[in-house]
Amino acid sequence: MSNLGAVTDYNQTCVWGETAISMPALPALQDRISTDICIVGGGLTGVRTALGLAEAGVDTVLIEAGDVAWGASGRNGGQANPMWKDTPDCFRERFGTRIGDNLVAATLTGATDLFADIARLGIQCSPIQSGWAQVAHGPKSARFLDGLGSAWRAEGAKIRAMDAAEVALVTGAATYQFGQFHETAGQVQPLSLTRGFATAALAAGVNIFAHTPAIRLERVGAKWLVTTPSGQITAERVILATNAYSQGLHAGLAQTVLPMISILGATRVLTDDEMTQVLPKSVSLADTRRVIYYTRKTPDNRLAFGCIGSSENVRSFGGLSRIKTGIGKVFPILDGIDVPFHWSGRIATSTDFTPHLHEPEPGLTAALGYTGRGIVMTSVMAKTLVARALGADANDLPFPISPIQPMPFHWVKKTALPLIRPILAMQDKWDS
Repeated sequence: MSNLGAVTDYNQTCVWGETAISMPALPALQDRISTDICIVGGGLTGVRTALGLAEAGVDTVLIEAGDVAWGASGRNGGQANPMWKDTPDCFRERFGTRIGDNLVAATLTGATDLFADIARLGIQCSPIQSGWAQVAHGPKSARFLDGLGSAWRAEGAKIRAMDAAEVALVTGAATYQFGQFHETAGQVQPLSLTRGFATAALAAGVNIFAHTPAIRLERVGAKWLVTTPSGQITAERVILATNAYSQGLHAGLAQTVLPMISILGATRVLTDDEMTQVLPKSVSLADTRRVIYYTRKTPDNRLAFGCIGSSENVRSFGGLSRIKTGIGKVFPILDGIDVPFHWSGRIATSTDFTPHLHEPEPGLTAALGYTGRGIVMTSVMAKTLVARALGADANDLPFPISPIQPMPFHWVKKTALPLIRPILAMQDKWDS
């Protein structure tokens, strides 16, 4: 699927394939090779880490089970939103002052650093650092957002509170009474961004193999052996960057996150009148619903709109209907608009809603669990992985190195995922 058109077996099409940049064709591994570091996973974390390692002079091989960006990195909403649901002091209490301070600092600069990297590398991914409107769906969430914004402003975050009038002026949505505007946030064409990093990695000397799943990972002496269907890689170190698509390579890793389903739709091209009334400042928008509404315009002037779904089949469990209903609620002028593109993907949701960094064995590292903040935080994590591979002290990282701890009753929770959305939707109604 070179253009990420049909993303599943459900006859879905992803709008990003319409405007994405191309990248060189990649071979499958057909040989036995050796390298310093082998990265498993060709999403944003993997390709950005590979680029950083190559720039530092480290021989690096990356393998991807499908095409580069096949998973969440090529299917997400493209919102570069750096903020968390927790305050800075929560992180300091949870991770300790030193790592907490590191994470706060990385959060404050994460989006701007990403856009600087895009500019430095010349990646044509329609980057716009125009800000993010984070809006409250009810009085309770408004109080929460107000406190959260105040806490981060005290750390230097460029965030301002918005009343209903300013929310409507900035976003064109008149249904929200309060919000926070994050000035450093922005948006990208996510498939192009991932391909751009991968192309830069290739140019820096990384060997990337597509359609090369890792089927076995084993320690052989002081090195690691990664076995694929038609080849083997011997490496000093292995980095697992498979996120919500982690399974089988290391015991318990996939059970540390829940693969929540994100579903998205993209409308027909908006008219000139619609363009002036819907997100007129070209910002992105996301609300505080547990079954979040999030939206932005695409580079070809469509509206991309997403929410939490119950199935990767967008047409099942009322998924596509909810997308269309959500568009009409947030932007009444678009009520009933045609939604020719619709697709789904998995969000790796961690127990504490922050990414996890693991080193379960010598020379083996895993990073996953971005919980909807992947555009910015994969870049932060990639730089973290590079620094660690080059010998950085664990206390100098923005994420703690934690043991792999599978969620209790993970299989039950995963099986019950189709029921989670309606339960969360009911809780959202109670909040409002």
